[in-house]
Amino acid sequence: MAELLSFSCPIFAVQDQDLIAFHDREPRAVTHLLIIPRSHVASSVRQLTREHLPLLDSMTALAHSLVPSKPTPKLGFHIPPFFSVPHIHLHVFSGPHTFIGKFKYPVTTYAAGKGFGWFVTAEQVKSTLERGGTVGLGRC
Repeated sequence: MAELLSFSCPIFAVQDQDLIAFHDREPRAVTHLLIIPRSHVASSVRQLTREHLPLLDSMTALAHSLVPSKPTPKLGFHIPPFFSVPHIHLHVFSGPHTFIGKFKYPVTTYAAGKGFGWFVTAEQVKSTLERGGTVGLGRC
């Protein structure tokens, strides 16, 4: 069960035994949360493998428990070299993006999955890892 944490600043954070969720310091949507594992698992989404699928499922489950289902939340990761924090973190967006957010977090697709781009959805990551692949800037 997730536990609400107290802070002296308006950061809204919840935690469970494996994950911590909090507001992004530079929100790019009406709601912009980050979900991180407590322990260092990987620096980026590129390092994730099939073994990390349970972690990905836990991160997405926590995300869905924190934001309303309408509008459908957008969950995803930046792909190196387009990231600033070397600790895997899931971006959670709900509501309209800011002007900058539309360009910083674009989702690209093609018939079989992820298209070329620096942002990948949690669903695209899961699909890629289930096939034994790795996530990169190009199609995967």
